Amino acid sequence: VYDRFRGRVVWPIRDVTGQVLGFGARRLHEDDKGPKYLNTPETPIYRKSQVLYGIDLAKRDIARGEKRRVIVVEGYTDVMACHLAGLTTAVATCGTAFGAEHMKVLRRIMGDDAAAEIVFTFDPDAAGQKAAVRAFAETRTANAQSFVAVGPADLDPCDLRLARGDGAVRALMDTKVPMFE
Repeated sequence: VYDRFRGRVVWPIRDVTGQVLGFGARRLHEDDKGPKYLNTPETPIYRKSQVLYGIDLAKRDIARGEKRRVIVVEGYTDVMACHLAGLTTAVATCGTAFGAEHMKVLRRIMGDDAAAEIVFTFDPDAAGQKAAVRAFAETRTANAQSFVAVGPADLDPCDLRLARGDGAVRALMDTKVPMFE
């Protein structure tokens, strides 16, 4: 018997109220043969199709921001990088595609503001494009505009921040294009 998260950095996954539902972990060593990211297994309380990492921290700025914008990234460290760079409305799915349950969570916070934006930062590869198509189908249920932003040199927000700094992460929002394109 050994710890599921052995050799990993671990952080809590919280619901919109701040209650801990489970944990996410990233491997620390490249020689670790396990997955790069590892979550708590599905339970009656933790269902990754209904959880957005960082929503507890982002909800206030999403609901009250002068510009209602949600930034949906792919990983936990991407959320952290966005928040450190000043993009405090960033959230991430927990190892699953953005789906209808995620959209319900966002709609409760955003309301039906036609000027609201949902900006996805997907990888530019085939898997990222497929994820964007699925996400677009879900965002059509909201009265919000959906966009996609791809980092320069195919860098995700975390790698972009490490390579080029906070300003580059903030500038990522300037590259967004309507998702239907």
